[in-house]
Amino acid sequence: MKHITKGGEPPALHKWRMDQKTSPQNLVYDAIPGATLETVRDALLKEQGHICAYSMMRIATRSGGHVEHLLAQSKTRGTELSVRYDNMVYCYPGHEAPRCEFGAHKKDGMEFAPGEMISPLDPSCEARFAFKRDGSVEAANPSDEAANKTLSNLNLDCRALRRARKEAIDSLPIFSSTQERLSAKRAETLARQLLQRDIDGRFRAFAVALAQVAQKYAKRQAAKEAAMASR
Repeated sequence: MKHITKGGEPPALHKWRMDQKTSPQNLVYDAIPGATLETVRDALLKEQGHICAYSMMRIATRSGGHVEHLLAQSKTRGTELSVRYDNMVYCYPGHEAPRCEFGAHKKDGMEFAPGEMISPLDPSCEARFAFKRDGSVEAANPSDEAANKTLSNLNLDCRALRRARKEAIDSLPIFSSTQERLSAKRAETLARQLLQRDIDGRFRAFAVALAQVAQKYAKRQAAKEAAMASR
């Protein structure tokens, strides 16, 4: 999970919400005009760097994802929260894609008690999950019940995501069989870069997983370099 810093509400959505103040019954997600909803989708994609709020899968274009409500529509329907921008994120896959076994589709319509779901808006979210070289993920702290429940509720350690994450991890230069082995310092630099946006403002798919694996490699390499230097 990648931490999301919410930007300002798109002006078109704000105007539409204000226009409905005298008709609160119209404040439902399905009533948002199509053109306004497109500006919302574009804003969500931009602020998330084109990766899914839950799985960190790549969402290359608007059609590759869908608007997800952090607090489910089943719980907010008929209230302003169903059309509030700060309750929306963008998630994989798109509306035309088959249902998948993880992320927003796994969560779809479910309601959770406090402590059962970590939000990508929580600044601590990245540190609460530990990604491994094989693409698997677990709670960084085994006693962190919210992290454990989030992994289960979103099925973030399913086979499909493990496989996709491992493929991305395998592509890192630290695991290349044709390149010179990275030093600890270069691996540290790589780990920082993996958490940064590219020139188009996009994150790499599974950015946090890649950065964590690179950081672990850097620590191991630093220990090896220290051992060699002490001989």
